[in-house]
Amino acid sequence: MKQFLSMSILLAILIANAVATIGGDDKDDDEWYAPAYWEKQEAIYLLATTETNVVPEKIMEGGPTTPIDVQANLAVALAMGVQVRVLVTPGSDQHVEFKKRLNILDYSGDRISFHNVTHCDIWTRDTGPIWIKRKSTQGTVPQVKMVKPIFSLWGYLINASEVNGPWASCDVPNLVPNQLKSLFDIEMETPQYTSEGGDKSFNGLGSVVMSKVVEMQRNPKLTLQQLEQLAKESLHVQHIIWVGEGVGDDAQSFRGPVPGKNGENLYTAIGTGGHVDEFARFVGPSTVLLAEVSERQRAASPLSNITGMRLDQDYKMLKEQTDQDGKPLTVLRLPVPDELVIKMDKNDGTFSLLAQLPALKLATTITSSPTTLL
Repeated sequence: MKQFLSMSILLAILIANAVATIGGDDKDDDEWYAPAYWEKQEAIYLLATTETNVVPEKIMEGGPTTPIDVQANLAVALAMGVQVRVLVTPGSDQHVEFKKRLNILDYSGDRISFHNVTHCDIWTRDTGPIWIKRKSTQGTVPQVKMVKPIFSLWGYLINASEVNGPWASCDVPNLVPNQLKSLFDIEMETPQYTSEGGDKSFNGLGSVVMSKVVEMQRNPKLTLQQLEQLAKESLHVQHIIWVGEGVGDDAQSFRGPVPGKNGENLYTAIGTGGHVDEFARFVGPSTVLLAEVSERQRAASPLSNITGMRLDQDYKMLKEQTDQDGKPLTVLRLPVPDELVIKMDKNDGTFSLLAQLPALKLATTITSSPTTLL
């Protein structure tokens, strides 16, 4: 999770698909399938924030200045083509503040709606459900269903000693899907599978790309074979395509600082440990887009060099695998932007989370001095 930096693009949106683009041939008797993200959408859900800390100018480059402003701009842009359901915590000022931003943007349409859903964080793709669709759209039976994996705070709660503070109960237990179930009368499955939607990319035909490192860390008591079987059953897929480690700046923060330039220690902004939505994505039935680090970037930064080597290994892994029908994958490379580093002090919201990770010892070693944050 990019607690701060990824706020600008809000990748944590959850897609509810309703108009059918049916998946591939049935390989079993399962009438449900995990749709590709490019299929037609009924609605997009956003978990609202009232975060008003000013986003550093070098992140937004003249754009919205606070996370809530980013969300409002995103909602207006999305509403040009799809319904946007903004989820607000009852009793908070999220609804009022979001509406203020919409008024400033002169939005007067009817595609943005508000719904009461108590939540802690904004990452809908992770704390919200994974959506599946019915393969046949005939009749009046429900066409979508939710899958609710177990949420372990991005793996930070796998070992109870990793978090010491109130953050340990942030969306834990995760009740966001349960509230959506009640609001919209949608069926929900609750497999005993620990994971997050951000580590998934589906092609809608029975295949999913996931990080082996992430999934094994979330389910340490399972063998790889057991994990694969459980994931297939839980996600309604028939074929898993594995990648390895993710980008270096998405490392789980409790594992300690990562290397910066000139020997400087950098801290990740509550990383997930390698979610595929940071670097790999199905963009076609058998085509995967994979991030790529240039030689210039590798030479300029030890962390970028680590990321580059990991992505090269992921490329080799992908090229050795196929889709659900045995067709080799086409892997396209996408250049990544340069590494972005900001300074953080103890008044920053992200610092309050990092300070709850005993392994970092930040609560006792940092006062008001700026700390380097990825």
